[in-house]
Amino acid sequence: MHNCPLFVLPKSRTEFWLDKLTTNTQRDEKACEELTANGWGVLCVWECAIRGRLRLPEDTLMVLVTDWLEEGYANTDITGNY
Repeated sequence: MHNCPLFVLPKSRTEFWLDKLTTNTQRDEKACEELTANGWGVLCVWECAIRGRLRLPEDTLMVLVTDWLEEGYANTDITGNY
């Protein structure tokens, strides 16, 4: 769950899904913090970057990932609206 125009909160069981997505987000943030504390970098490639109407061209995605690898693994996200 991130700020993406493709994201739609389900209309049924909305409270359940909001709680679940919030918990998932908190879990992921904690995991990223733990990885960073142990010297790892985190690159999150969101689904919208690889499929759908906002997807990036493959060569652009490869350049972004390569740049991330070459520039020292700073924590970052790649989205379809990059």
